[in-house]
Amino acid sequence: MREHLARKQTAAPSLEETDLIMCSSVVNLGSSIALNRNAAYADLVSVMEANPADHAIVSDVDHQLLLKINFKDPVTCTSVCFRAETPPAQQIHAQQSGERSTTEINPADCSGPKTIKCFANLEDLDFVDTETANPAQLIELSPQQL
Repeated sequence: MREHLARKQTAAPSLEETDLIMCSSVVNLGSSIALNRNAAYADLVSVMEANPADHAIVSDVDHQLLLKINFKDPVTCTSVCFRAETPPAQQIHAQQSGERSTTEINPADCSGPKTIKCFANLEDLDFVDTETANPAQLIELSPQQL
């Protein structure tokens, strides 16, 4: 019996913690996008990579953003990290790309996310779907958690 338990414990699959953007073989960057973002601020790739300059994604019209991160292969996502301690500043690289912002944003009016809904395997997900579909996980954050 002990031998069986020992084999079972050693045969368990190991989980490897990976920074998604650093491992470009995991995330399909070409099809990942942030919907409803203000183009004067950072894009999705800029906030997913190492971010010492505190780039931020800011909503263009209302309080909702839809971050669609597409993976090349099946993954198990065990944690997500959001940083919102620094108010956003307009990003030069977004302005150089030719994208235009439709709304002026006061950084003092910005805040981190309050509700995060995680959906899986919904390639055509849009804002209407986020209101009607059941998320795989629903996370409510307090300001202290950001």
